[in-house]
Amino acid sequence: MRIKFLLPLVLLAAACDRGATVMAPVAAPPAADYMRGPGAARFITAGSGVQVPAPSGLVACWNGEGNANDLVLGHNGTMLGDVSFVPGRFGQAFSFNALGGDVIVQPNTDMDVMKGDGITLSAWFLPKGAAFGVVAGSGPVLEYDNGAQIWVHSRVYDDPMSVFFADMAESDLQHGWHIVETGGVITQNVWNHGVATYSRTSGNITTYVNGVQVGQEYVGVIGPVTNTPFHIGSRQPGSFGSTRYTFNGLIDDAQVYNRALTPAEVLQMAAAPTSSCNPPTQLGLVTQPAGAPLTSQPVVDVRDASGLRVSFARAPVTVSIASGTGTLSGTTTVQAVNGVATFTNLQVTGATVGTTLRFASTGLTSVTSNSLVTGPSYSWQGFFGDLNAAPSLNRVKAGKEIDIEFSLGGDKGPMIFATGFPATRVISCTTLANLGPLVPLGRRANDDGDHWWNDSHHRHDGDDDHWKNDNDDFGLKYSKHDRHYTLEWQTEKSFDGSCRAMVLTFADGSSRTAYFSFSKKD
Repeated sequence: MRIKFLLPLVLLAAACDRGATVMAPVAAPPAADYMRGPGAARFITAGSGVQVPAPSGLVACWNGEGNANDLVLGHNGTMLGDVSFVPGRFGQAFSFNALGGDVIVQPNTDMDVMKGDGITLSAWFLPKGAAFGVVAGSGPVLEYDNGAQIWVHSRVYDDPMSVFFADMAESDLQHGWHIVETGGVITQNVWNHGVATYSRTSGNITTYVNGVQVGQEYVGVIGPVTNTPFHIGSRQPGSFGSTRYTFNGLIDDAQVYNRALTPAEVLQMAAAPTSSCNPPTQLGLVTQPAGAPLTSQPVVDVRDASGLRVSFARAPVTVSIASGTGTLSGTTTVQAVNGVATFTNLQVTGATVGTTLRFASTGLTSVTSNSLVTGPSYSWQGFFGDLNAAPSLNRVKAGKEIDIEFSLGGDKGPMIFATGFPATRVISCTTLANLGPLVPLGRRANDDGDHWWNDSHHRHDGDDDHWKNDNDDFGLKYSKHDRHYTLEWQTEKSFDGSCRAMVLTFADGSSRTAYFSFSKKD
């Protein structure tokens, strides 16, 4: 046991009797810079102006917004006695008004945090004088029965109303107490932020008030009790004896973590401009999905009503096609971890301009992505001449060149087709079912005119002509008079007796199809 400062002998004797570490008053924490807005992190490092994530490891959080619900894993409390709700540090807070007031949470696996390495107890509290029940100080803030606890209390200091008290108790017997208390750090009738941590790895119990470390004691490897009923604002008979005590004042944002928070994280909590217990209300996109099949995988976070990430959220997030065409595959439901759902293997085949994804989670407002495909957007005007669109069969002579005339609403240049198109496939002449794979056509060389484009430029010397290429399957031309394209498809005599589909898939992802029945005669 270490005594940090010289005190009157009677106080030292009391401290030794309780195994306490006594600390002197400390200065107030520095002023903090705050950041808000969509995508902002919940906590802001004091003086830095840099967004940082909220602490991980939060297993329970009661914000007192008109109920005793736990916003993390649903370990809701039960209110007993004279407990009400009043304006608090953030929104509303629990108000403890008489002896017997209590918020009790039944034991559960999640809150039995000392199965692991450490614990953090954290709360905002506004003490209003002596506790309800005969005890020095304003009374219990958070407490496991016969276990870990934080209070405004002391039997060491002359002014227990100013003392922050933590006990990482292993039992209700005095030899199982591990107490760190510091005087002169709690102010009555104003909001104080109190935190106590313990880690088996470090062996330290550490206490903080308003973001500043005020006490620390090395205790080695111990086992604070965390598998008993948990109380906000109360000690009930059966915990450390048969006496009932109730905190006199307000408590807000009561939290339990399954690890010891760092000094920087505690400071961020104390400096936070908003509650870290705000409930999740909506989803947001951190990384937009893009491309087809998907070159950029989406990252989604869970946010509160202010657009701040809710770091304790563990909601499952499911993705689906929201608009446009395409087939979605891969892992479509991902569990959020620390408020973030990261998708890794989604694919969308057949996406077009206007294909979007929707991300949803039960009870939360969904979010929709931008279009997966960006690029040109064509206004299809239809086929022209004697040509009918599928499912009609157009009867033509095998070996004849077929003019497939269509309009995209104007001159869109020569590079109107998606890679691998136009393409044809054999189909059934009776059911129109596909009987073979799509086979891309090659662009045909043509030099019978005076108006042509290539990939990088075009010139107009006359009315119509073809793009020039080295293949023999088709030619493409555009008429500036009627604003129509004509695809010239050179068919084969061997097509006689067969039926084929001509598939035009364009660079904007849209697709049009015409069916043809071939014979030796027109």
